[in-house]
Amino acid sequence: NATNVSIILSTPAYIHAVPKNFLLSKVAGLKSTPTMVKVYLYANKAFIPSSLEASVSATYLTSKGEPRVATHTLQLPLYLTCRPKAPMKTASCKVILDTTCEAFAGAVSLTDLFDDFLLASQESGCDVSEVLGNNAMQA
Repeated sequence: NATNVSIILSTPAYIHAVPKNFLLSKVAGLKSTPTMVKVYLYANKAFIPSSLEASVSATYLTSKGEPRVATHTLQLPLYLTCRPKAPMKTASCKVILDTTCEAFAGAVSLTDLFDDFLLASQESGCDVSEVLGNNAMQA
């Protein structure tokens, strides 16, 4: 068991986390009963996204009173920084993704590349086939 567990969430400048830190008086050390804490993440439109990497650090005391630190780096979902849009023929800038190149070792579906978009878009009622194209939905 760990006591006096202080958890701090470090995010890029464009992400606002609520809460950014919190204190738990005691946490059981069993994998079968994880302690879950709800954290909300919001993108601040005043900043340009620079990274999707965040980290969580926990400082705590062991059952013998020894201080410890644990850290974990995680990837934030791409959906926090941008939204899917339907293709536009008259766009001033275009991005082309070639998913059949040698670097992918075969064809990769857009649904596999952007799975976080699919989940978030379905929850918000967006027509994903309109955005990714009908071929992408066959994966």
